[in-house]
Amino acid sequence: MSSETRPRYFVHSLEKGLTVLGAFAQNGSTQNLSEIAKYTGMSLPTAARYVKTLEDLGFLFKSSKDKTYRLSPKILSIGFNFIENLDIRHRMSPHLLELSKQENVDIACAILDQTEVVYIDSFRANALVTLNLTVGSRLPAYCTALGRVIMAYMDRKTAEDLLRASDLQALTPFTITDKSTILKQLDEIREQGYAYNEQELLQGQVALAVPITRGQEVEGSFGVTFPMHLLEKAGYLEEIKFKLIRLAKMVAL
Repeated sequence: MSSETRPRYFVHSLEKGLTVLGAFAQNGSTQNLSEIAKYTGMSLPTAARYVKTLEDLGFLFKSSKDKTYRLSPKILSIGFNFIENLDIRHRMSPHLLELSKQENVDIACAILDQTEVVYIDSFRANALVTLNLTVGSRLPAYCTALGRVIMAYMDRKTAEDLLRASDLQALTPFTITDKSTILKQLDEIREQGYAYNEQELLQGQVALAVPITRGQEVEGSFGVTFPMHLLEKAGYLEEIKFKLIRLAKMVAL
């Protein structure tokens, strides 16, 4: 949104302060003043004022050794307090833990943030083929079962806009990056009520996900991941699918 189209109440100084914090998320855990100024497009004196303010507020920590800055633990309190108090997390956690133990699978609950899904809860099994994903982890929505099942319940234009804004990279040889193919798959997901993902995020890994609904809205998703060799067990996929869909109906509001 350009400065010309922003509403009158828009606080530009707040935007700039958040942009400074964004420099650390985008470019690494430590930044010097020149790097921050380059990322934000500010002059060095302007960047220095914002950095000093954030330091005084306790959100940035300055190293006395090399004069670089890093985020302080205080920044975590904002994100984790938000996640901790999410109603969807409280509703899902006991069920996710129970299902993870029953089936010995990794299981997670996520919400959408722009083009990514953010883990708000997860429980890990003992699978060898897995990713080390915890609360707060982010994954692209376009190539994950958790993301696609949320996208499937969007209107078509919103889904197309999300794909247009995404960096559609092939993370494995099996990742689907063609927009029209993904959009067609979203139609199929909505019709069947679940998303199935085979090796698109990690080779050797399969994922199933279902939406979490509140009325007519999809507020998030949850799903399981497990090694491909488990598909060789007769009826295994159908059993997992049945349990996910049943649980989704139980927690729907």
